[in-house]
Amino acid sequence: MSTTPSVLECPFAKGEAPKTPATIEATGKATLEQLPDKGQLRVDLAEEGSTPEEAWQKFQDKAQKLVAAVGTAGTTGTIQPSQTSKMVSATLRGEREVFVVSASVNVYFVIEQFGSVIAALAESHFAYSHILFTYTDKLEVTPELLEQASKNARLTAEAIARGAGKTIGRLVSIHIGQAERRTSRDNDTLFNLSNSILAMRSTTSHLKLDPSLFDVNMESLQTHNVVAHVTARFEIVE
Repeated sequence: MSTTPSVLECPFAKGEAPKTPATIEATGKATLEQLPDKGQLRVDLAEEGSTPEEAWQKFQDKAQKLVAAVGTAGTTGTIQPSQTSKMVSATLRGEREVFVVSASVNVYFVIEQFGSVIAALAESHFAYSHILFTYTDKLEVTPELLEQASKNARLTAEAIARGAGKTIGRLVSIHIGQAERRTSRDNDTLFNLSNSILAMRSTTSHLKLDPSLFDVNMESLQTHNVVAHVTARFEIVE
């Protein structure tokens, strides 16, 4: 058996330049979308009386009516009324003082009960404003989201290489970019229907409203999105 040692030749010793493999870099994105699950709106209450006692009694009756109207469809926030007064014209007697008790009341609801809350308010002649939809949890970048972004990066790299008549090889490097958070779509014009409903109620006091008239169109709501970015570099196979 031969004992001659094997000799490994280094290509650099012959003056050959090292070959740097060609690479391709691609960025993949993946988005997680969150729809609102709760909301709130505001109802302004104000009652007048010729005496403070009268104004407070009328306000208390109106506040109780609001709580009853909302019922189990939502929850009324703490009612904190305040009293003011104003001078109004009185025929043949000049001016007289009128006492006013008022408060702004928040009504809270889960998104599935929005139609029921609006229908109940309209049936009881309560105007509302300042609709706000809220989100229980803050979205975070999850391992599943990063996995999808990585897959999308690879798919993009494969498509570019394929267009050039090549294929991709091993992964050279990978980088996780800064997560992007944004809000999409708007809901400013969703609920104009109730204005005409309230006007109609003033002349038709016994009208029963179908809550589905006010169901939320989820596709029109604002969404909170978090976007994961992953940049990957692959070798190009000749």
